[in-house]
Amino acid sequence: MAVGNAKRLAYLVKLVEAGSTEPMALYGLAMEQRVCGQNEAAVATFAKLRAAHPSYVAMYLMCAQTYEALGDRDQARTWLAFGITEAKRTSDGHALGELESMLSTLQ
Repeated sequence: MAVGNAKRLAYLVKLVEAGSTEPMALYGLAMEQRVCGQNEAAVATFAKLRAAHPSYVAMYLMCAQTYEALGDRDQARTWLAFGITEAKRTSDGHALGELESMLSTLQ
């Protein structure tokens, strides 16, 4: 793991462990965990983010990609379905297109 990644990861872990439920803190932590190859930790962090901020649409595609990397296509499809629902609810057409595109590759 590169030094910069390790520092960012440590900072974000500290921030979240201190009680931050800000969506960018949780999303940033999950993304940094992905970059560092900690995919299981990343999906757990994405789940925390979804519980706290279900309308944070960007997480759904990233979590689905993480599950796909773990070889769990069923969970990837589940996260994509959640994301599609949220993207429609929030009228996020760009995210909706990306989510539907990935889902079509997993069918």
